[in-house]
Parts: sequence; structure tokens; C-alpha cells
Amino acid sequence: MNRILKKLRKKNKKGISVVIGYVLLISMAVAMSIVVYQWLNTYVPKDTPKCPDDTSLTITELVCDTTADAPDLKLKLRNNGLFDVNGYFIRATTSQDQELATFDLSRRNRNGLAINTDYVSVDIPINTKTNEHIFGLYDHANGTLHTIYSIEIVPIRIQEDEKKINRTVSCTNSQIKEKITCPAS
Repeated sequence: MNRILKKLRKKNKKGISVVIGYVLLISMAVAMSIVVYQWLNTYVPKDTPKCPDDTSLTITELVCDTTADAPDLKLKLRNNGLFDVNGYFIRATTSQDQELATFDLSRRNRNGLAINTDYVSVDIPINTKTNEHIFGLYDHANGTLHTIYSIEIVPIRIQEDEKKINRTVSCTNSQIKEKITCPAS
């Protein structure tokens, strides 16, 4: 009987040591994940820069010229806000039931002011002060004929973040949407 009890105790000890090994392994993995999370959390900015509430653009003139070979959209904006504007996103809708403007007009700017990247097209009128006008001339056909039903314009600003780094900020709270009908010729 003593022999049987000794064998059972040896087997129990081996089983406990395996469980202790798994507990230690899981504890180390959790501790390492907490350390990595805290380290990666230092790379995420605390506050994202936002546009001031009084940033605003107004459409003062909007003309659709279909007399030329390629239809043009002539646009005149005025910075009527209290802060400078460094550019704007301009997109159009190409169907009447479309809610979100997705047709990028910035790449069709004839004034040569557009900055085009793989991700974003921005019309940059270089630091437009309050009450200054911005002019845009857009070839909305550009090889593909589209009728434009509305345009959306979102101002952008360049602002400093908490690390004194200049960031481009989209002023979505100052977005303007204008319904038009500019047919493709």
C-alpha cells in the first residue's frame, strides 16, 4: 500500500509541475503584452489637431461652361472665416441619387494649383487670408464625360500639433455642398 501511495504522489507532483509551467508561460505572455502595449501607446498622438470653428469658405461664383470642347466648371470661393485656409478638397457627384461626392475634381484643375498624391488631391491656393478670393477652373470631362449634379468643398489648414509639427487638417465641420447641374457635352 505504501508503494502505491508513493507512486501516486510522484504522478501528482509531475502533473502539478506541468500546470505550474503553463501558468508561468501564460503569466509571462500577459506581462509582455502589457509592456508592449504601454510602449506602443507612447507613439499614438494624444490630441489630434482640429480646425477652429470659425474656418469657412463660401462659393461666390459657380459657372458651368459647356460651350467649349471640354466642359469647364468655373469656381470662385471667398475665405469668409476668421482663419487662413491653406487649400481645399473638391469632389462632385456624378448621379442624381448619389449622396456622397466621390468624383475628385482636384486632379482636373486647370490653374495648376493641385497637389496630387496616390491618396489625396488638394487644391492649394497657398495661405488664403480672410476675405481673399480663390479661383478654380476645372475640366470635369478630362477624357471621361460626366454630368455633375453637386459639388462638395472641404477647406484644409496647416496647424501645429502638441509636438510643434505642422499637420494638414481637414475642416470637415466647414464643408459646403452646392447642388448644380453641369452636363457633359
